[in-house]
Amino acid sequence: MAQEKNSVMNIVSVLLMIVLIFILGAGLVLFLVKDSVKVQLSGIPGKEEDRGITVSGTGTVEAVPDIASFTVTVNSEASTLEAARDDATNRMNRVISMLKDEGIDDEDLVTSSYDVKPKYKYDDSYNREIDGYTATQTLTVKVRDTEKAGELLTKTTESGATKVSSLSFTVDDREKLEDEARVKAIEDAKQRAEMMAGAVDQKVGAIISISEGSTPGGFNYSGVAAKETADAEAPPEPQIEPGEQEIVKTVSVRFEIL
Repeated sequence: MAQEKNSVMNIVSVLLMIVLIFILGAGLVLFLVKDSVKVQLSGIPGKEEDRGITVSGTGTVEAVPDIASFTVTVNSEASTLEAARDDATNRMNRVISMLKDEGIDDEDLVTSSYDVKPKYKYDDSYNREIDGYTATQTLTVKVRDTEKAGELLTKTTESGATKVSSLSFTVDDREKLEDEARVKAIEDAKQRAEMMAGAVDQKVGAIISISEGSTPGGFNYSGVAAKETADAEAPPEPQIEPGEQEIVKTVSVRFEIL
């Protein structure tokens, strides 16, 4: 009987030992997992409270364009390729010579196209045959004295140009004006931020981030008008009004709130 009692006690002791080992093992696992989680969390930088305000600003700079540009086209038709080509070349050479005499530099004269091609005619059976040739040359002209633009438009046609077109005005040092517009845009954004922050008794701090938007500038072009001349036989000279060009920049700025 005593032997059986000892056996039962041994079995109970073994069971208790197993349970104790299980409990200790589970506790150890929980401890290790908890410690691992702490390590992982400590490796993630803490996100500070973002106290800021984002506003947009606009800056505008107005300038009178100081560059005029236009295209000159010479078109010639003849029965032979050589005749059409030579006539167009001679007329364009007269135009270029006149422009140089008027003070236009070589760098401001650019041949933008040159084309010589046959013309065709069709008979009743829709068969085609060559019916002469057409030669076309186009020159792009940049005029750095806008007051001379009207005079040059007239003289180009007098020198043999078939067509004068694509008149436009630009500002030579545009980058400088764009920088001025950017500064004004940032100042505008800061004023807006200070006004909004002041409404809730806060102050604006340093800039957190800044980005620039894309706003194309344009110009106010008043058109070309014929100007009366003293000589009634002379052709009217177009009066060119370059107007004003607006250069606009927009920014989005985020400021600290103190």
